[in-house]
Amino acid sequence: MSPDFDIIVIGGGGAGLVSAIAAAQSGKSVLLLEKTPDIGGHTVNTQGMFPASYTRFQKALGIKDSPEKMTADILNENGNSVPYDVVNNLSLNSRHVAEWLVDFCGQELGVATDFKYHGYSNYRIHSPPGRTGKELITTLLEKAESMGNIEIIREHGVSKLIHNGRGQVSGLEISGSGENITTGATIITTGGYGANRDFVEKYMPDASKMMYFGSSEHRGDSIIWGEALGAELDYLDSYQAHSAVSSAGTLITWETVMKGALIVNSLGERFANEITGYSRFAKSITNQPDSIAYEIYNREIHEEMLQRYPEYRETHLLGGIKSFHDITELASFIGCKPGNLSSTIYIANSYKDNMKTDKFGRNFFVPIEAPYYAAKIIPALFHTQGGLRVGKDARVILKGGSSCRNVFAAGDAAAGISGPGSDGYVSGTGLLCALTYGWLAGKNSSALK
Repeated sequence: MSPDFDIIVIGGGGAGLVSAIAAAQSGKSVLLLEKTPDIGGHTVNTQGMFPASYTRFQKALGIKDSPEKMTADILNENGNSVPYDVVNNLSLNSRHVAEWLVDFCGQELGVATDFKYHGYSNYRIHSPPGRTGKELITTLLEKAESMGNIEIIREHGVSKLIHNGRGQVSGLEISGSGENITTGATIITTGGYGANRDFVEKYMPDASKMMYFGSSEHRGDSIIWGEALGAELDYLDSYQAHSAVSSAGTLITWETVMKGALIVNSLGERFANEITGYSRFAKSITNQPDSIAYEIYNREIHEEMLQRYPEYRETHLLGGIKSFHDITELASFIGCKPGNLSSTIYIANSYKDNMKTDKFGRNFFVPIEAPYYAAKIIPALFHTQGGLRVGKDARVILKGGSSCRNVFAAGDAAAGISGPGSDGYVSGTGLLCALTYGWLAGKNSSALK
């Protein structure tokens, strides 16, 4: 008896949409289930940026890169805590995913060449023109809806997977109704466990001090289902944080820091090396008074961000970014002594000329001069990086090393490549895993006989 659908995708974020499109590309019937009213998942909260190597877009700009170099950069950041083959598999396939997004899905992509993002030795960050995840989701949703063999149903969660106890799923049960739907293959792309406070406190105590910048529905369904399947679970203490959620509730691009911004606490003092990366730096903010900080930069940085980032313009319009004529005004906004703040900025400015490394290990500075621009920021848990162990084909791996026959995982449901904790996260690798594992899951699930 034929199943209701050849393939069912659980989760309607970037990974889910890519999985559905890649699976349907072969002519298979696909059902995508999203438990919330909205399609997009974590991807809509990103800047739509992901690393890819050896792409034709790099070549067109004369950028020489290779999957091996990309792998080496990522492993250097995570301290070689993730197997080489796992990272290299994503690096090797990243080119195919980037070009498929353009050629088959119609997504415009460019290579960011304004600076090399933290952790990368080359220009390999690819993104939509406006650098928003919303652009990516819009394109993917339009593509999925244009294909006659993908059915998308919102506000339908899954209560359990129906399986034989040996890694083969025959169907699933819809939450609430108890309705069963049969399938030839299942792709799990649910949104991690950041909204499950018990899981966060158990696996990621550092992140329990941070607000969660994600959906309240991301409660670890994939972990629960994986344990029932007997799947291996990796890096459950791993997460990506962001250091700069503004008072307007929006993200401030970390490019402000990479272009020279300073971050101070409520005393007007710097406390760590800002350019170590936004995920790693977040823990430093949680150790400051009231777990808040202030980002300070000059007019040049402000105007460049206004020109290039729609979300930055929105943050400015909402009052999340303010300007000040002098140190006294800025100190009043922060609530610190003007002398403390003046000394902090004076010392940082002194490093811009002598090119020396400061006591925190930072070696890049630009002049911070009036008018000053500043934003009050707090750290946030952005998304969890632990999850189901998957193979090169995105198939879920069971305890003992065998693979599920017809269960795949991508996005936050699959274990990422940051390694333990938050320090190993490199810009865009969350979306790299979502898109690449999603593409692999869609292709390989559709090839099942």
